[in-house]
Amino acid sequence: MDAVGSAPAIDAPGEDREPVALVLLGYWATVMLPTIGILFALVALTRPGEWARRQGILMIGLATLMIAFGVALGPMVTESYFAGRAGTADSARVTPREEEESRRRFDAEMSRVQREEAAVRQRLREFRARSGQ
Repeated sequence: MDAVGSAPAIDAPGEDREPVALVLLGYWATVMLPTIGILFALVALTRPGEWARRQGILMIGLATLMIAFGVALGPMVTESYFAGRAGTADSARVTPREEEESRRRFDAEMSRVQREEAAVRQRLREFRARSGQ
C-alpha cells in the first residue's frame, strides 16, 4: 500500500492543484487584451503554490510588454494611415492647367507610338517583299 499515494483533498492548498486553466486563460487574455490579462495575473498571484505565482509574474511582464508595444505602435499606424489618406485626397484634386498638360503629354506619346507602329509596319512590308511572300 505504500506504493500508492493518496490524492489530495479538493480544498487542500499546495502545489498538487495547479490552476492550469486559469494560467492558460490568463496568457490568452494577456496576448489579446493585456489589461484583462493583468487581472488574470493578479488572480494567479493570489493562488497557493509557487508555480501559479511565477506564472502570474510572467503574465504581468508579458502584459506590460504588450501594452508598451501597443502604445509605441499605435501612433505610428494611425499617423501613417492618415498621412496616406491625406496624400490621396491631395492627388485627387487636379487643376485645369495640370489636366491640359497631362492631355498634351498623352497626345505626344500617342503620336510617337503611332509613328513607331507605322515604321514597324513599313519594315514588315519590306521584309515580306524581299522574302517573296
